[in-house]
Amino acid sequence: MTRSISIQDLPQSTRELLASLNDTDEIIVSDGDKPIAKISPPPTPSPAPSTTLPTAASIAPPLDLSFDPSKPREFGFWAGKVWVAPDFDDPLPDSFWLGEDQ
Repeated sequence: MTRSISIQDLPQSTRELLASLNDTDEIIVSDGDKPIAKISPPPTPSPAPSTTLPTAASIAPPLDLSFDPSKPREFGFWAGKVWVAPDFDDPLPDSFWLGEDQ
């Protein structure tokens, strides 16, 4: 429900007006015929986002990592599944350790 009040009447009735506000109410404060402010209750807070982190199982399908010590190791079992950058073991530049931008 929308109500209007004159700016001259606002000081006398502020406490009662604010106490009577519902979730859908709003009060228009006017100076003569010109509206100058709108008073409404604050929006209802949205629920907090979930802080649960995804598990590895929810991101990628499980890998079969079973190990049978009686079987010989199969060469190339991980071929095409693992990639290592060619510069993997190169030393990091000094700017990395000093926190400088390049």
